[in-house]
Amino acid sequence: MSNRELAGNPPPIFDGNRDKTEAFLLYFRIYYELNKDAPEMRSPYKRVLLALTYVRGRNDYGWVNDWVEEQFTALTNKLADETENAAADEQLWTGFVASFKGAFTSTTEQCDALVKLNALKMEGGLTSTYTWRCSNTSPGRLTSTSTSQKQLPDS
Repeated sequence: MSNRELAGNPPPIFDGNRDKTEAFLLYFRIYYELNKDAPEMRSPYKRVLLALTYVRGRNDYGWVNDWVEEQFTALTNKLADETENAAADEQLWTGFVASFKGAFTSTTEQCDALVKLNALKMEGGLTSTYTWRCSNTSPGRLTSTSTSQKQLPDS
């Protein structure tokens, strides 16, 4: 079965941008659930290899490609040293996800959110109106993607 035969939209290419780590894992999980009966998804080994095909660093993110090479080498070495059943070991997938999160999760996410939270301010000089900015896509992250005016109750 080739990738063209898998259902749905594949996850977007992950270029190493730490702000997109959780989104990539979510989209791949959805893609997996939709295609979990496909040979590429039933085999943890092939699932990891498939996920690695969606991880490509930009020119200024050469370390991403280095990480992919390290993962591929470690995976193939593990299978060479183990029995044929090693390819079916779900630990291959959980290990890949843990390694992916370790390499690409933002280490400053909480600090970034606090900086953005501290930058919020009253607008227009009215104490009865404030502007609240939050992202609807990632819990715990504050961004300026949506802005809404909230009226504070009069005391």
